[in-house]
Amino acid sequence: MTKFDWSEHIAAFRGSSQSAAAYCAVAGIKLETFRYHLYKQRAKRRRQPKRFEEFQVGTELVIARDERGTLTLSGFDVAHLPQIVGAWSNALS
Repeated sequence: MTKFDWSEHIAAFRGSSQSAAAYCAVAGIKLETFRYHLYKQRAKRRRQPKRFEEFQVGTELVIARDERGTLTLSGFDVAHLPQIVGAWSNALS
């Protein structure tokens, strides 16, 4: 049994204009086995965690409580909220 270098086969396939079935027929490999290795490499790339990047937002937050006990927040630009929530989420994962 000959061991294939699947990364070379996948690179050659991506560089060709052939379908997976046509590439496998020419290379003499089973289509199902080739697809397994092709999608296995894609899954590995997806699993790599994103590196957390620190950033700062200039703000002067003021948290106040009014007469009724309701908390209010001022001095915050709501335009930065998606970045803050995204960064927080990435940092927790």
